[in-house]
Amino acid sequence: MFKYHKVRDNQLKNYKLEEVIEFIRNGINVKQSEKMIGYPITRIETISNGVIDIERVKYSQILDADLERYRLQNGDILFSHINSTEHIGKTAIYEGIPEVLIHGINLLLLRPRQNIAFPKYLLYLLKSNNIREYFSTRCKKAVNQSSLNQQDIKSIKISLPDLNIQQKTASILEKCESSIEKRKEANRLTDEFLKSTFLKMFKETYLIKNMTEIFYIKTGKLNANAAKENGLYPFFTCSRKTFAINDFAFDQEALILSGNNATAEYSVKHYKGKFNAYQRTYILTLKDSNNSYEFFKISLENQLNILKNRSIGSNTKYLTMDIMERIQLVVPPIELQHKFADIVQKVEKLKEKQKESEKELNNLFNSLMQKSFKGELFQ
Repeated sequence: MFKYHKVRDNQLKNYKLEEVIEFIRNGINVKQSEKMIGYPITRIETISNGVIDIERVKYSQILDADLERYRLQNGDILFSHINSTEHIGKTAIYEGIPEVLIHGINLLLLRPRQNIAFPKYLLYLLKSNNIREYFSTRCKKAVNQSSLNQQDIKSIKISLPDLNIQQKTASILEKCESSIEKRKEANRLTDEFLKSTFLKMFKETYLIKNMTEIFYIKTGKLNANAAKENGLYPFFTCSRKTFAINDFAFDQEALILSGNNATAEYSVKHYKGKFNAYQRTYILTLKDSNNSYEFFKISLENQLNILKNRSIGSNTKYLTMDIMERIQLVVPPIELQHKFADIVQKVEKLKEKQKESEKELNNLFNSLMQKSFKGELFQ
């Protein structure tokens, strides 16, 4: 059970979350469109990266009365209460961009009482490991989706220092978080370099084949909850995160394609060795062992938007063999594939160094958060 932090020299004051917010509520349920007509409106995907992503909004024409009620205010916190378990409790803060943003259904809005809780500090508190773990234990789990009820969210116990300390702490954490984002951006630019190199190297017309001509395709057999903490082997699910398990069903090199996702945001992983997989995860084995897994990983990643658009399902999107059979991939000469694979391997080594630097910054960030939420950062 999540507990209050111990009060140290009156630096911290204990609250329930509902005492430091004006209200918590769901967004407006209206028709949304990709067409840029009306006002931008949030959806689950809008905060999937922990920030408000204006590229992941839709648009809606709403009444003036609804605009007044559902327009976000500076400092509002959006909270994901219906999502896959790993994304439950994700939060993002609205800081005035875009100028008008409507609060849509399937995200909760928490409006801080700014005379008690500095919004950015409360955001970091909700992002902390202890609180995220609490939410993950309280959520109701279904097959592909979990949910938190508002009462469990409102009743969580938190500790706050005075507003001045909250503001100073949030400023320090924001600077550290900015450094982490710069490392992530370096990785993103590295990925973009690979994609642009791919397009330059393979802009000529080469043989084109359907996926099923290139790969043997199997699926995993396990449920997602088969994962074991500190397990012996990688366990691939439809999450971008790789879990662990104590037994393996595959011992080979393969591409692993996630096969279902609430938002159809699929991913491709490359692995060689012993592993296991979730039943909605596709295991792709090259029929011609001379072909390059590194090449076909990037090639398949370039098709993810097509797979997204062809996905079926309502609440959860998923792929079928029929969909994959219609995906076509270019098959250039073996020599050219391996020339590209050499570039990939060099870039991956660089990415590993960047990720190690990012990991160190994350450790620092988490340490600062733990100290700040225990009242130890400014003693």
